[in-house]
Amino acid sequence: MINTAKAHDGWGWYVCAWVLFARNPGMWIALALIYLLVILVLAMGVPFIGGVVTTLISPALLGGMMFAAREVELGRKLDLAYLFKAFTDDTKTSPMIILGAITLGMWMVISMVMAFFFVGIFIDAFSESGFDLKNIDPESLLQMVNSVPFLIGTFVVLSLWMAGAMATFYSPALVMLRGMDPFAALVTSFKAALRNWLSLLFIFFTISAVFFIVAALPFFLGLVLFFPIYFIATYCSYRTVFQ
Repeated sequence: MINTAKAHDGWGWYVCAWVLFARNPGMWIALALIYLLVILVLAMGVPFIGGVVTTLISPALLGGMMFAAREVELGRKLDLAYLFKAFTDDTKTSPMIILGAITLGMWMVISMVMAFFFVGIFIDAFSESGFDLKNIDPESLLQMVNSVPFLIGTFVVLSLWMAGAMATFYSPALVMLRGMDPFAALVTSFKAALRNWLSLLFIFFTISAVFFIVAALPFFLGLVLFFPIYFIATYCSYRTVFQ
């Protein structure tokens, strides 16, 4: 069952996250750093297919973070091995990789739609200047940006991106903690995010954006705190909406 959260729950999820984080801040920071390190190494260190591999395993790692948050909430000791729970539990490995594969395909489709709308528009605009940036007329460029096709394309791409984000927000937790089928988890996540658009899309993500900017100001050092708390807040949101 999908619950409807109150608007102020968007802030409450960060309060919940801080309570769980404060139980073992050092381990939470280590867990988040390992997660980010794995993602960065795969994305930047694996030639050609780094992004593909990262997308495939990201749901599994996020599921591990959700599992860790639940264990801490239940009063159990936080373990770094929880991050890789999806790979050590045979019943979770395949569903999580399938979730990653579906997610990869979804973002590829969104990228192709974006290319379909924008590449053609920019080719038309730049062809008039002989594809020479120096000869581009600023007024023509402004007209292109304000044109109906450009605005429609922007709306479609943003709508698809938002739908993708809504579908992937809760899906790792649904597969890891509830054993849900990957495709069903994506659909359920989308429905839950849509039902909770105020508390989630506006309040929670607005707060997250503000926290991220503030955390990034001191040479990005604050992100060491932001990421583990954000991951835990995501779990707190899941708990409110689905339990």
